[in-house]
Amino acid sequence: MNEIKILELTLRNFKGIKDLTLSPEGKNVNVYGDNATGKTTIMDSFLWLLFDKDSQNSSNFNVKTLDEYGNVIHGLEHEVSAKLEIDNKVIELQKIYKEKWTKKRGEAERTLTGHTTDYFINNVPKKKSEYENYLSQIIDEDTFKILTNPLYFNTNLHWKDRRNLALNICGEVDPEEVFKKDRSLIELRPKLEDKTIDELKAEMTSRRRKLNEELKSIPYRI
Repeated sequence: MNEIKILELTLRNFKGIKDLTLSPEGKNVNVYGDNATGKTTIMDSFLWLLFDKDSQNSSNFNVKTLDEYGNVIHGLEHEVSAKLEIDNKVIELQKIYKEKWTKKRGEAERTLTGHTTDYFINNVPKKKSEYENYLSQIIDEDTFKILTNPLYFNTNLHWKDRRNLALNICGEVDPEEVFKKDRSLIELRPKLEDKTIDELKAEMTSRRRKLNEELKSIPYRI
């Protein structure tokens, strides 16, 4: 696994933060403040830069700056950049989200017709696919969030992914150990001689479905 250190993180017009630069230089940083002062926004900015999502694991959130009345301030560029040290190698990442205004023929004023996102690695423009592929080679998104968010494992991962991860860490469960703990399951031992537990579950599910279909057809046959 790569060792990743944040050397510098810069936010410009990102949500409620107009201009902020953190310079931890690879060391630990504690962020304190009252509610609604931007603590979560800092975390959101870093996750948006890496994975295009916020700290709630949502890609559908507003990065635009609002005025005091809650209205979007148009015409701004919303930017997050970071200088990272990855295994003693320094890289720079940057994302810029901006509005696209178009003046249609016959109209006097421009209208908002969409948004664009620009991606940069070491100040070199990149396509979205190139940017995402580069980051995926550095760290897996789920692995990063499990390491940085104590709630992510229980609240965001599918139960099958949680199970697979736990088994990868702890090792497979020996059926004999399960039988020793719960003797009522001993009747399953012969059935597991030539099938895995998942295969046996799939067989039972199929048989149950077939029996239910037969039960539903009995009144018609009578």
